[in-house]
Amino acid sequence: VAGGVSVCAPLEQTVTDGLMLVGDSARLIDPMNGGGVAPACVSGKFAGEIGALAVAEGDSSARFLQRYEKAWRDEFEEMFYRNYIAKEKMVSLSDEQLDKIIDSIKDVQLEELTVLEVLKAVEGRYPELVEELAHLL
Repeated sequence: VAGGVSVCAPLEQTVTDGLMLVGDSARLIDPMNGGGVAPACVSGKFAGEIGALAVAEGDSSARFLQRYEKAWRDEFEEMFYRNYIAKEKMVSLSDEQLDKIIDSIKDVQLEELTVLEVLKAVEGRYPELVEELAHLL
């Protein structure tokens, strides 16, 4: 059994009057690997907290719910955009370029296996491969 998830950039807006989108419905999915469980849990927590405040204050306006928008963006937005741009670049690479990426990380001890850490490792060995992505580093 398999399903499809959006591997696009995040939505421009995830709140409106009386509504907060969380998880997959808000496109809070890592564009590089399709992972979304952790962002769904975290965004759901943020939505629950802001939703409780909205009920307590009797205000479910989009303006009030922007607190949720800010919370998830502070947590995930930079990573989602970086991974989206890196994924878009990666799908255009030749087999030779992909081989260079693997070569550049095969002997590196990465602190974390993240797109950012891989990009840094590639930059150290084949800077021309990440030239267009330098602003993400």
